[in-house]
Amino acid sequence: MHRIYYDAERVVAWLGKEEEVLRNAFKAIPLLCTEMNKVLDNKKISKFEQKTKAHEMLVTHNAIAMLSHLFEREWFHRLWVVQEVVAASIILFVCGFSELEYNILQSFVWIHEDLSVDLLSPRAESGLAKFQDIIVIRSQRYKEYSREDV
Repeated sequence: MHRIYYDAERVVAWLGKEEEVLRNAFKAIPLLCTEMNKVLDNKKISKFEQKTKAHEMLVTHNAIAMLSHLFEREWFHRLWVVQEVVAASIILFVCGFSELEYNILQSFVWIHEDLSVDLLSPRAESGLAKFQDIIVIRSQRYKEYSREDV
């Protein structure tokens, strides 16, 4: 299976049927990433102000509920998805007709982690933690191996 994911031009991670909250999440996450990165990169304000403004954005856009619904999905609790994400070069998350690129979700997860927001449900926290582990494994894979070495 590793070879199949590795050789694939793109891997689609099917997260299941679309719900309104996830359709909204898939639209909001890229925009939130952009806006939150602008705030967190603003050197004219203190780190405390940066984090406060970014956290306010999460609350305003109901991002905590969106993240909870997303990371409660069964996909984030399955062991076999590790090889799917680690081996693939391009990953696209799909939920119904909504799509979200892996690198955008990865950025959003790291911003969330940087803000130390612990308001997710226990199941969502578990799914988030597993996804963070996958991100680390994937980044180590790309540091250790070139495409020709595998």
